[in-house]
Amino acid sequence: SGVDAIEEVRRYIASIKGFKEIHIVKREKNFGLAKSITTGVNDILKIHDNVIVIEDDLVVSKNFLYYMNHFLNKYRLEEKVISIHGYNYPLRNTPEKNFFICGADCWGWATWKRGWQMYQYNGLHLMEKLAKKNLFWKFDFEGTAN
Repeated sequence: SGVDAIEEVRRYIASIKGFKEIHIVKREKNFGLAKSITTGVNDILKIHDNVIVIEDDLVVSKNFLYYMNHFLNKYRLEEKVISIHGYNYPLRNTPEKNFFICGADCWGWATWKRGWQMYQYNGLHLMEKLAKKNLFWKFDFEGTAN
């Protein structure tokens, strides 16, 4: 049943080792993806200056946390950098090293309080801003993605 599956996940999470601290938040009702992420990020940034976000179904490199923490430190004062990401869409002519893009992705990312303050939940509002400034081509990785 659903309750059994929830308890199985909770037992597994409680068994995880290797972190300095683990704080488990249990909810009585399913928040859904968007509310779970935004609430979690808001709660963490009330306590810490930055946050690393990984969804429960992701498999990350053994270097993922090093990568995120390294670039969170490197760009913490750079106002043009809003977030760090561990994934990029498969594009033609992708640079082999790290690079900057306009936009963001949700598959393994990190940000600072200053970056999260720019978060806009309303996607239609963002689309209107892109249209008003004629930025669709740039936002779509110079026409390589939709």
